[in-house]
Amino acid sequence: MYSSTSDLQTFLLSIIKSSLLPPHLTRRWLRPLSFTASASTFTGLAWEIFRVSVPLTFKSNTTRLSEIYTKAGDLGSYSTLVGISPDHDLGFTVLAAGEKPGDTRTLLGSLVAESWVAAAEEAAREEVAKKLVGTYRAPDSNNSFLTLSLDPENAGITLNYTYAGTTLTEMLKSVSSPSRVNASTSIDFQLFYMGLKSAAAGRNGTKRLGFRATFELLPYPEAQSRPPYDLAGCPTWLLATSLQLNGIGLDDFEILVDGEGNGREVVAKGFRQRLVRVA
Repeated sequence: MYSSTSDLQTFLLSIIKSSLLPPHLTRRWLRPLSFTASASTFTGLAWEIFRVSVPLTFKSNTTRLSEIYTKAGDLGSYSTLVGISPDHDLGFTVLAAGEKPGDTRTLLGSLVAESWVAAAEEAAREEVAKKLVGTYRAPDSNNSFLTLSLDPENAGITLNYTYAGTTLTEMLKSVSSPSRVNASTSIDFQLFYMGLKSAAAGRNGTKRLGFRATFELLPYPEAQSRPPYDLAGCPTWLLATSLQLNGIGLDDFEILVDGEGNGREVVAKGFRQRLVRVA
């Protein structure tokens, strides 16, 4: 019934940093529990969850979906809203009082979500461009290398990987059905961070970050010619780890970063290959 922005900031930071709960319990807590009649609204354990479209950059026409976990409360002429964006480690608090405080709370909360979350998305991409983008080569092979880059119209990190002289595109085409993939098909590979990182820092503060490689076939097939199951979700995620070598998915990648977050190595786990950053 009584609190301040400072108190609520401390509370939200404890969730973001998992300083009171173990990280696995925090991740379990920050999950939808039930759907609502709205396609963009869910409920959680105490949470009112909103799925919003976030532009990749301020100049991009492409957006991606991100969830904001909120809790609103009212008492007489007072109204409160707290929110967390787990994707961005960002939290905010709105306290309002007076006539129709709920309207004020909703307006300010929406402005914060639209501006700060979008700014955090752009800042994150700038950080990736500075610290992870580059060329990586296998120390024991001249024919194995990969490049990581950013495309303003792609949500993930664009991946171009050549293993022993063969590209990922050539590998995928060799095992795919000709009805779906042919010589004219372009395949776009992207890395997405899975929220996985090593618990303890290694030598010189290095940590391992877990990524999954997904692919999209370009140009996209016509929607009306595709079966309903293809339209039910994102096919690239349904195919995760579908290609394996000795039980490890060929889409399983790790990036080793130093104490300042700079990429030093990429490990293609399914290919059993380590690639060192050279540029």
